[in-house]
Amino acid sequence: MKNLPIPAFCFCTILLLTGCTQAPPEAPAATQDTLTQASAPVVGKSPTPVAEEAPAPETSLPEDAITQAGTYTFTGTSEPIVIAATKEDDVEIILENVAITSTSQAPIHIMEAKDVTITLADNSTNTITDNRTSEEDTQDFPNAAIYSMADLKIEGGENATLAITANLNDGITTKDDLDIRDAQIEVTAADDGIIGKDSIEVENSMLIITAGGDALKTDNYETEGKGFMVFTDSAFTITAGDDAVHAVTSLDFISGTLDILASYEGLESQTITIDGGVVNIVAEDDGINIAYMGYQTEEEKAAKAARSASKLERVAREEAAQVVGAFATTDEARPARGERPTGGRGPNDGGGGGGGGGNEPAFAEGLLVINGGTLMVNAGGDGLDSNGSMVINGGDTTVEGPTTSVEGALDANDEFIINGGTLLAVGSVGMAQMPEETSTQPTLQLNLETLQSAGTTITLQDESGTEIFTYTPTKVFQSITYSSPDLVQGMTYSLLVNDAKVLDITLDGMTTQYGEGERARGGGR
Repeated sequence: MKNLPIPAFCFCTILLLTGCTQAPPEAPAATQDTLTQASAPVVGKSPTPVAEEAPAPETSLPEDAITQAGTYTFTGTSEPIVIAATKEDDVEIILENVAITSTSQAPIHIMEAKDVTITLADNSTNTITDNRTSEEDTQDFPNAAIYSMADLKIEGGENATLAITANLNDGITTKDDLDIRDAQIEVTAADDGIIGKDSIEVENSMLIITAGGDALKTDNYETEGKGFMVFTDSAFTITAGDDAVHAVTSLDFISGTLDILASYEGLESQTITIDGGVVNIVAEDDGINIAYMGYQTEEEKAAKAARSASKLERVAREEAAQVVGAFATTDEARPARGERPTGGRGPNDGGGGGGGGGNEPAFAEGLLVINGGTLMVNAGGDGLDSNGSMVINGGDTTVEGPTTSVEGALDANDEFIINGGTLLAVGSVGMAQMPEETSTQPTLQLNLETLQSAGTTITLQDESGTEIFTYTPTKVFQSITYSSPDLVQGMTYSLLVNDAKVLDITLDGMTTQYGEGERARGGGR
């Protein structure tokens, strides 16, 4: 139910007619509402067309469309909400136990405004359902349950929730910036869950997203300083048919939890910085993928498709031959809204993320920086894949990588540097990669002679028998890469497999390797 603004001079008259006045059939029932501008006209009651400042849509606006700045409250069962104000108007709509279901248009369609805020009232349960079944073939068709052509902010009240079901296409789409704060939102979408063309910033919120396509996506690569995401003090639970998080320029995970239950690729962007929090990724292909995602010519698209097809053919051949690698297999200061963070996070900043050991590669085609937090990756393709550079400065990172030799648990096309933190990566041996000798923290890589079954426990001990780590991979593996501040150059370490010693190795440099990996950069033994 929509609370409509009423001019002061009409208030007494309306009180006298309350018992006999009926809203027009096409408009939702209404009660009095307070506008930020007391002189604003009645919305949805005027027999004349909307204000001249409003955009000219392809079809006429509903009589109850919001056409000017103000605060509007909706309660109960409501008709779709249409906002067609001017580019100078700030509009706030308050959802207070509202239910909007539409079979013919976007349940909330923001056609034009300067900034729009959707506020979830305290202790309210709100649902938005898009039950449309066909999509018009126009460029700006509002193909999301909440569709905005303006900057959009969603703010949650205490104990307030918003559930969005998009049976046609996307859950939330804005063609500008999207800012979500203090909100509890659940999105179930046939295609993409949440799209902020220019940016997505999430702070102190809880998001549960189930999407047939990407769960979270930005796609503005043309405007400098746009196309980014920033997550702070928030909890995400994601199930995606495509990428869980797809930020076209940069992704900054500052703090919170990110639980990706299923995805094709987990995190994908040109620059990714993980400063803290807990990140768990399950991915069919790459767990984290650093790649340039700007404009591509038709020739570049064709070349990429050819590389992907060739890769799939190699995987198919290996699976048919039951080959895994070289062995047989058994079965967290927040910037202004809409502005990208500074401090080495963006792709145009020329360096790695803030913090760490200070030994970071210059930005090339992309950059992954892990400064802190806990990261767990289970990937069918590359675990950590950077088409540019990769640097680990801190945190606790565990990677269960691929079981085919065309992929690697760790894969960096340019520089791969470890300055701090703990890294344990297990996977196939064919593409096993070591960090650069210019790293400031030692790394040990053990490429075993035989394939180890899933469920095999591996333990590393120092000369005194002190356990350095113990881990039980859930997939077959043959290569183990480990880096930690606890490793000491000149120390001899023992690897135990299911409590039986299989080898001793002395850490004699910044990178020390047992056996050979095809892409290993350290010195082999």
